[in-house]
Amino acid sequence: MGPYVEITAPDGTAGVSIDVGSDDLDEETVLLWAGPSGWHRAEARFTSRTPAHLIAATAQALLDPSPVLRYRGALAPELAALANLTPLTPP
Repeated sequence: MGPYVEITAPDGTAGVSIDVGSDDLDEETVLLWAGPSGWHRAEARFTSRTPAHLIAATAQALLDPSPVLRYRGALAPELAALANLTPLTPP
């Protein structure tokens, strides 16, 4: 394991950690994260077997600020308290 390259957004809300020294193809080498530290932070972990275009697509989706459809009943109360819930109106 290691050395690592770590990049964090200027506002500290997202980042990536890349293990640039691992020779093990099954070792976790890329960690993408978004949100505050703790159990409610979004994380995606990849090995060096993961194609780079899939890591790039995941990073783009993870950082996309567009709203995501969620149902109030499907959210844990702790997450609902952190979410900005906006009711949908039919067209």
